[in-house]
Amino acid sequence: MSKTKSMWVTIIVAVLLGIVVFAAYRLWMPAFIVLTAVFSGIGFLSAASFFCTWLEQESKRTEPVVEPVMCKGEAKELGKDFEEIYDEIKEELA
Repeated sequence: MSKTKSMWVTIIVAVLLGIVVFAAYRLWMPAFIVLTAVFSGIGFLSAASFFCTWLEQESKRTEPVVEPVMCKGEAKELGKDFEEIYDEIKEELA
């Protein structure tokens, strides 16, 4: 079904349900209370489901995940670039 058709069908069903609820309000109050409770329960569960689905979505990161360098007691050769930058930082701090 196209988006336009589905939108119109949803509007028609919503209007019809509104008419049913209003008629229940005017004719018989217990039916109105039950219908209102059912509709609010469905709405609450639907919103909770959408919220849960939204929370389960993966984040849309564009940059790669950077893992920290773990040194487990042994010295690693980190490269000449690292040593140069480390020395520059030490000089700036001094």
